[in-house]
Amino acid sequence: MDMEDPPPPPQRLCCAVQHYEWGRRGAASLVARLADQQDPTPTLSSGWNAPVLSVAKALSIQAHPDKKLAEALHALRPSVYKDGNHKPEMAIAITEFRALYGFAGIQELRDLLSTVPEVEGLIGHEHAAKLMSFNEYDGGNEVKSSLQSAFAKLMVASKDMVSEAPAKLISRLNTESK
Repeated sequence: MDMEDPPPPPQRLCCAVQHYEWGRRGAASLVARLADQQDPTPTLSSGWNAPVLSVAKALSIQAHPDKKLAEALHALRPSVYKDGNHKPEMAIAITEFRALYGFAGIQELRDLLSTVPEVEGLIGHEHAAKLMSFNEYDGGNEVKSSLQSAFAKLMVASKDMVSEAPAKLISRLNTESK
């Protein structure tokens, strides 16, 4: 019976500290504590794409397209999309964090509006009808403008409207299930 070779021992990482204004400071930052720093230290960089982040302020939205889309975007706008390769990322939380991840496509929004009418109550009939008129292949400024307007309407909806929407949904689902 052959014995397998034992796995190699874990390697100690020698990470560089990156300073950015959006980083946490001092004891509030796990990265700063690990690096013994008082400057804003949001990142320990290991040289490969698995940084340890310690974020104090919301970061800008970043696009991480798949390989095919990355190649197309790079070919179309190389000054903005500097690389034709995809940049998959993974997050592992070692402290509490909040994140906004991804955006729904037009078809997903249309499906939501058609199956959850309570959403229309939050963005208004006009915005909902406009979004329902698009298909998944539509694009450009009209779609962008409509999405921005609907999102803005949602963001300024009153607390009462926002808290009533799930209650209306639950009531409707309970009625439909009887």
